[in-house]
Amino acid sequence: MGSVRFACACGQFSFLDSTDNRSYVAHFIPDQDWDRYWTAIDDAVETSGPTAAEKAAASMALRRYRARLLWQCPVCGSLYVEDESGQPRRFVPEAATVPRRLLQREP
Repeated sequence: MGSVRFACACGQFSFLDSTDNRSYVAHFIPDQDWDRYWTAIDDAVETSGPTAAEKAAASMALRRYRARLLWQCPVCGSLYVEDESGQPRRFVPEAATVPRRLLQREP
């Protein structure tokens, strides 16, 4: 189980910080970084050196890329977007009919 990162403003849900595969969290890559991110993947796969150490260095460079996080409260549907300083910023759905599991993988 993870520690609480922050609680939703609705007071009915807490977002955990240290677990994987959470259905209410997504990683966000700004469009301005999209090409650079895929170039780093291509570099790690196609142009890293022939040795295991060179391939490992290229993979580690890719893993250092920091995507921002998104969270959605499964109770009220609020969407939180991590800003540049790491703080979650809340956006409230305009209607009660907004799905509460927008970030969940489709079955």
